[in-house]
Amino acid sequence: MSLFAENLEVLRSRFPVTAARVAGEKKAAAAGGLPAEAARRVARWWLGDRVWERGALLAVSGWGEGAHVRLLLEAADASVTVFVAEPDAGVLRDSLAREDWRELLADRRLLLGVGALDEGFFSALESLDVLRVKDVEALVFAPCYNQQPAYFGRFFMEFARQVDVRRKLYGTAVVDAELWMTNSFDNLERVICAPDVAALRGVFSGVAMLLVSAGPSLDESLEFLREMQDRALIVAVNSSYRALRHAGIVPHLVLAADPRGHTALGFRGVPTDRTWLVTTPLVSPEVPALFDGRVYAWSGSNTLACEIRRRLGVAPGTSLIEQGTVSACAVDLAVLLGCPKLCLVGQDLAAAPDGRSHAKDSFYSDLNANRVDQARCRMLPGNTLKQVAVEEKLYVYLKTFEAIAASRPGLRMINTSRLGARIRGVPYASFKDAKTWLGGDALPDVFGKLASRALAGGGYALDPAAVRRVLQPTLRWSREVLRRALGLLTDLERLFDGPAPEASLREAAPAGLTERFDALWRFVEGQGGDYAIFEAGRFRLARYRAGEAVDRLGKGAEARERQIRAIREEAWAVAEGAWFLLERLQAAGVAAAAEPDADGHPGGE
Repeated sequence: MSLFAENLEVLRSRFPVTAARVAGEKKAAAAGGLPAEAARRVARWWLGDRVWERGALLAVSGWGEGAHVRLLLEAADASVTVFVAEPDAGVLRDSLAREDWRELLADRRLLLGVGALDEGFFSALESLDVLRVKDVEALVFAPCYNQQPAYFGRFFMEFARQVDVRRKLYGTAVVDAELWMTNSFDNLERVICAPDVAALRGVFSGVAMLLVSAGPSLDESLEFLREMQDRALIVAVNSSYRALRHAGIVPHLVLAADPRGHTALGFRGVPTDRTWLVTTPLVSPEVPALFDGRVYAWSGSNTLACEIRRRLGVAPGTSLIEQGTVSACAVDLAVLLGCPKLCLVGQDLAAAPDGRSHAKDSFYSDLNANRVDQARCRMLPGNTLKQVAVEEKLYVYLKTFEAIAASRPGLRMINTSRLGARIRGVPYASFKDAKTWLGGDALPDVFGKLASRALAGGGYALDPAAVRRVLQPTLRWSREVLRRALGLLTDLERLFDGPAPEASLREAAPAGLTERFDALWRFVEGQGGDYAIFEAGRFRLARYRAGEAVDRLGKGAEARERQIRAIREEAWAVAEGAWFLLERLQAAGVAAAAEPDADGHPGGE
């Protein structure tokens, strides 16, 4: 096997997209590389005596000869991660053919992207534990940067966005896991058992959709919406719903997805009759409770709903793209419903010139949270204004929306937000032009169609009694997990609570404790469906905190003590997760069956 093939094999095992781009590159690399010794001298000069904080994430411009990457990883400690961007796959191909990079490529601290700055390029970030990243820093390696400054400028900007999105999504998935699972169980009947939104597939073919968000320009859009409510499907988001109802406009559908209690503020004290809610099991339970059964659900990414549907033998739930903002869901919803056109209203993604972040009639005003500090915002091109102030969070949503719009070329879109930020691929239209663009005759009986499809059957809705029945094995399993975890913890805590804990820890046999924990963990992981529900609840954060607790022991901790404490922390995480799951199942009305499953296990698939 050639040196290139050996290097490529390691590269492929970690970064398959990058490896495919390198292997498929036929062009010669651009000239201008340095001789090996000169490259090392430049790298040493560039690195100097730099030091980084623990948990630093470094974005580096270019692979070049690779010498600076090698020196950087040698100088950084184990907590530092280095992401190298190389625009020219030929450069990396030639480097892999010249030098043995296998050890460096296998280093888990190295992440590598090559070529076009697309999702494949950034797929290496999927292995990054973003919650442990303490600081993000761009490192300009001039010999590479100066060859393609525009490329690296785009890379640094997109890298920051990608990390921010992953921090929000993954961080939320860990920190909010308990809330998500609590809401999912609380929404068992009203959402998980509700008709899947797939029941509406193609029902509004040929009908244009208006997505109404709560940006400042909503205030000047209400008359336009009143004129259009009989000509287009009106879909509100939770924060714009109140303003529409107060203006005499009854949205046909409203989207809500936020698990936190403030989501319900946009509905309290406002009529909810006639409108149908499209939501996810994660949503704050107060919201679906207000809609008296007029609910359609999307649940394709909800762990509890997916496992329930699998056990019932019905099709998986529908997935709508979310990515941190409920407005993003409307794009997939429009495609599913068969709508050929989507008109954005109130989708400003920017502050108004007076500093308002939302429409006047929104719960943000009630909370005195309707102002932004424009000095802390990015200034970006607007639809009609030369520049508008965009908060960092809204900048992420703006780029997300642009990416989503580009990925749905069959859906025609316009944006009527006069005060808003320009969305690439979604041209601005005045209300007059939007009316012409939307066209359309009088709508069919939208509310009648929504009601009839909910009753259509076809496996779109679930029977609550059957749902509780298929969760009985999980109840038995969680009880058994708790029993086993507490048995191990009883013996572990004796080591720490006795009269001489230091002596007890020195004399304890880590091997025996490790064997017992391994046996517990084999049982926990052995029931795949039960484990999936368990892992997606309190256990997720408890396990993360267990890892942090072990990390805090530092390198000075004696190996035996460190091993025992790690077992203790992990066992407590298992116990916490099992206790939480047991409580949620019981609160949802799941009662354990008297007998074990067919295999004799206390839980089951």
